[in-house]
Amino acid sequence: MTQSLAIPLSPSFALSVYFREIKEPMEKEIENEIEKLLNLIIKSRRPLEKNINNLLSEIFDLKIKLLKWAIKKEFDFQKISQELLIELEQAKSRIKKDEEMVLFENTLFSLKVVIKVLNSILKQYPLSDQKLEEIETDISYEQLKVAIKIEPISERIKNSILKLVETSLSLDFALILAILFILQIYKFSKKRIIELSKLIKDLAQEYGGLAINLQLWKPDIEKIIPKKISYPVSQEIIQEEKELADAGISDYLKQIIDEEENELL
Repeated sequence: MTQSLAIPLSPSFALSVYFREIKEPMEKEIENEIEKLLNLIIKSRRPLEKNINNLLSEIFDLKIKLLKWAIKKEFDFQKISQELLIELEQAKSRIKKDEEMVLFENTLFSLKVVIKVLNSILKQYPLSDQKLEEIETDISYEQLKVAIKIEPISERIKNSILKLVETSLSLDFALILAILFILQIYKFSKKRIIELSKLIKDLAQEYGGLAINLQLWKPDIEKIIPKKISYPVSQEIIQEEKELADAGISDYLKQIIDEEENELL
């Protein structure tokens, strides 16, 4: 099951930026599919969240192609994700409007949450080249959901895994939109920018909470908040922390990330 989750949890936002530099046939094919999905989402007048949710199966299929390509190329997600963070920081000086700065901060925060969770998963469940080659990539989104539902685990954990997969796919594609805007590859209206900023913030909050609940990410929470928390984290705490997103970027998950980064200094 952990290997199967490598498909939805792998960060395609990093790969999509990488394709700007290399244009081999397979890269061009994947880039065209990314472009197609982006246009379907951007050109629709419906809310972004609804548009993305309606395309989760297609986003999942795209991630399968990305994973196959990444395995073939021995792609280093962690390295290029860090390079992407540096590139975004450099782009910060070009941001002038308040709503664009909020989107930038929420995007940077969300990227750090995804990278922290990915690094934590890889530490707990290292994937060797042999294990990567064994990952079943000829599977649809619906088939993966069925596979999760028949696992001999509690319904609560199944539901959390299903929600994590859904949130990961949505967040990943929302981050692609945000990154392409910050790097001035795409342009959005003020309304879309505000909508995308809130969506990314909410998805990242939920993603981080679910990862903690499933013990895929085990930050030292007690350094950040005084209350005693034991694993697995209850659904009530996840909802409580998700609601903290209304307070902006200076929330509980950001404090965890800042604390972990300070320890590395």
